[in-house]
Amino acid sequence: MRLGVLSSTVFFLSLLATAQTPQQKTARYLDSVRRKPPLLLAFLHDMPKGGDLHNHLDGAIYAEDLIDFAASDNFCVDRTTSRLIAPPCDSCQRYTAKPAIRCAYDDHVLYNQIIDAWSMRNWRPGDESGHDHFFATFDKFGLVSHGHVADAVASVINRAAREHVEYIEFMHTADGSAAAELGIKQGWDSDLAKTRPVAGRGPKRNRRCHQQDSGRRRGPGTNATEMRNARGRAGMQCYRPLSLPGFTRIAA
Repeated sequence: MRLGVLSSTVFFLSLLATAQTPQQKTARYLDSVRRKPPLLLAFLHDMPKGGDLHNHLDGAIYAEDLIDFAASDNFCVDRTTSRLIAPPCDSCQRYTAKPAIRCAYDDHVLYNQIIDAWSMRNWRPGDESGHDHFFATFDKFGLVSHGHVADAVASVINRAAREHVEYIEFMHTADGSAAAELGIKQGWDSDLAKTRPVAGRGPKRNRRCHQQDSGRRRGPGTNATEMRNARGRAGMQCYRPLSLPGFTRIAA
């Protein structure tokens, strides 16, 4: 009798398990790993995701990538403030004030100091708020970030693809503020019919607003955007047999 009851219970539980929807199974597994950080991280990493909207590139790029960009440009770093400085640099000796940032590759103390200064890693509440620390990072690495937009885009898209993010919408001013400068120069006229011809007589770099290319209107940043797109695709090894993950997210 007992064996029959036990068999019936096992059979009922097995039916209950098979009757669960994929969503219910996923929810159960998530609940089981909530307090197990390694398993939770693996679960969230592999989980399919939708779109990453309003992504600020300078806030999405990793500090490790910025160090690589700065090293390729031969920048120096202030050993006290971790702020980038234009060359010439000091030697890599520990007592120098502004060593080349590439010195950090062989100096783990300097490398970790820069990572912490350029990101939120290891931040602890104390002398500065999280808000102040975060926004202070941009002045530290800003010297290099503007010159490596395509490299940064490729890095962020590849990382997003590995984490199963389907779409990214970057917030980036491709024209280098040319449109804003033109607007300030010409002023505002509520009669838009008069304003448009005036805009067309702006500096040569802004006249591209009114050029046509394959039936598409081109803005002040079109050339810069196309160049960065091409460099970004090159960074993801697009159109090669072993393209990096991000290519599948932007090729269509």
